[in-house]
Amino acid sequence: MKIKRLISLLLILVMLGGSMPVLAANAGSQQDPLLSRSYVQTWSSDLLARVEETARTAVQAALDKALQTYDASASARSSPGTRWSSRPATASPS
Repeated sequence: MKIKRLISLLLILVMLGGSMPVLAANAGSQQDPLLSRSYVQTWSSDLLARVEETARTAVQAALDKALQTYDASASARSSPGTRWSSRPATASPS
């Protein structure tokens, strides 16, 4: 009984496998394309716009974080106990 099922299954697979090239031969011809050119262009331009916006947002967030880090370190260096001279430093005579 198992041998008959196995043979039946193999015959079905061979028949289906043999018919696939015939079914696929006409798909995507120049007269009947799978995807139209305008659809692909619209899809790709929409995708690129989304990618560009995402990249712009990520870069802006990274720059904002870097600026906040720089401001925090600059304010830490110029704490109230630090003396800053308004005059430019001059070289001492040797």
